Amino acid sequence: MKHVIIPTRNYLYAPSFNDINTAVDLFISYCRGNASCGRGTYVHCKAKRGRSTTIALCYLVKNKQMTFSNVIDLIRAK
Repeated sequence: MKHVIIPTRNYLYAPSFNDINTAVDLFISYCRGNASCGRGTYVHCKAKRGRSTTIALCYLVKNKQMTFSNVIDLIRAK
């Protein structure tokens, strides 16, 4: 297991656009690397409420060319 920390404040502060892009680019890189080895990727934040979900949603929009509405529908279905 590889552990990657991307420091982001929680609750009262939204991550910057730059922090989101950095996190999504790292996430894409790890997902591709894991997929090429037959492994999955697990993402979470310490509070398990919003930051990890934000990055996963942005990943789907950026890497899978999904619309925000499609992503929300997918998450709700899961």
